[in-house]
Amino acid sequence: MHINIISKLRVLIICLILASLAIWFSRPDMAPMSAFQKGIVYTSWWHGEYSSPESDLTLRHEIKPTGANWISVVVTCYQASITSTVIECKPTTLTPTDSDLAHVIQEAHRSGLRVMLKPHVDLAENARQWRGEIDFADDEAAWQAWFRSYTDFISHYAKIARDNDADYFVVGTELVKTSPRADDWRNIVKAVRKIYHGPLTYAAHFTYGETISWWDALDAIGIDAYYPLALGKNPTVEQIKTAWAPIVSRLGQLSGKWNRPVIFTEVGYQNLDGTNLTPWETTGTEVDFKGQANCYQAVFEAFEGQEWWHGVFWWAWKVHSDRSSALTADFTSHNKPAESILRQHYGGRLKLSPPMPPHPGGEGNHLMIYHDVLNAGWEDWSWNATVGLSADQDKQSENMALRVLISPGGALSLHHKGIDTSSYKWLEFYIYVGDNSKKQFVVSFNDASDHELSQKINLADSGYLEGGKFAAHQWQKVRIPIEKLAAGNAIITRLNIKDLSKQREKVFIDEISLTGEAAPKP
Repeated sequence: MHINIISKLRVLIICLILASLAIWFSRPDMAPMSAFQKGIVYTSWWHGEYSSPESDLTLRHEIKPTGANWISVVVTCYQASITSTVIECKPTTLTPTDSDLAHVIQEAHRSGLRVMLKPHVDLAENARQWRGEIDFADDEAAWQAWFRSYTDFISHYAKIARDNDADYFVVGTELVKTSPRADDWRNIVKAVRKIYHGPLTYAAHFTYGETISWWDALDAIGIDAYYPLALGKNPTVEQIKTAWAPIVSRLGQLSGKWNRPVIFTEVGYQNLDGTNLTPWETTGTEVDFKGQANCYQAVFEAFEGQEWWHGVFWWAWKVHSDRSSALTADFTSHNKPAESILRQHYGGRLKLSPPMPPHPGGEGNHLMIYHDVLNAGWEDWSWNATVGLSADQDKQSENMALRVLISPGGALSLHHKGIDTSSYKWLEFYIYVGDNSKKQFVVSFNDASDHELSQKINLADSGYLEGGKFAAHQWQKVRIPIEKLAAGNAIITRLNIKDLSKQREKVFIDEISLTGEAAPKP
């Protein structure tokens, strides 16, 4: 009996060792904790997104290739207003669930990314109010009620961080009016440390980080670094660096005072004119890729070589990254020139993208559906497909293309409330298939009742594809008579392009239009 127990214990120990080894070897090498945190803030304000297959693809195929070695995962709970004392999470709607967080942390680790978990508190009833305004003035009972609720909130996510081996934890974000209450915050930190044993920071608003008196309770000074760089619009990189110089000096002094490294827990710029003036909000109205890219470059150059600067997390990358339009007010660098700057400094792979197709030639009646952006009245109603509306091309060109990844049963589907085709004869677009020249794309229209028309064209079996068959690594023009799609002199509401291939790979599509009689003949 005794020998039997010993044998069983030996087997159990061996199994545990093997299981540990399996986990170890299944996880790609991650950067050492001491390495500079090349970070990206990863965001979702909805349940179910972090645990979706699309999120897994974004982590592995979009974020990791930039050279990032960290992500900061944001999870948001809510209180009604700046004077409410109860913080509530909404896992059935707005707040990612605990299982979502567990999944994204573990998937990030499998992708070779370390994870900072960053809980936020936002305001549910008034979007014009900001978490930094949460304040109870002289009402000590309200203060204590709020801190009790906050302790429960932050302790819950500290457990999530502990149970899923998150690599860093943020105890609070931009709670400006609460930060002078040092004793209360020290108690918060103590409560979190009893649960989570990794390093901690606080994400301070840039205007108040230097006034906080409890940095010694934490492992790093966190700054959400949206400093206004008032240089007028369209400053050069050198001008932006000059504006950063006194801030670099002050942050170095702050680090020395507390003997703590500084991490930019957030920094970001929109692709809008004047983004340097007020980085935290939309002020410009004109798209400005260069301004955003210059701001990225200036941050890297201004802080280069500062030993106390231990990391930067760029705001922000969405789960549905390919749904961002480069021509909207958007902080993401994805598919914009700023991403090239990010990759350069993070040591990521250069993006391989096809050269731009030629513009459609000839005179005549054109209705452009997509050229750099979807034309007015058209919307992306695709299903089971990841569609990037603004894939960047040759870096010398400002043009964009559609980047499409279609799952089985899915389609790129562009919707309009109704187009009369009587003035048009052809559907034209350009397509780029990359490596896979055996693609099977089927093109169709929907009628006025949004029913798919019966006549469809398989590009691989038609005479409407330039060259007669798909060719790898080159743009090819498609020109299909509208009558061959049963849409002559009719009202159409959708253009559908389905991929029937077994291999699920990205393709690029550009310059989609309906063309009239005067177009050049095929």
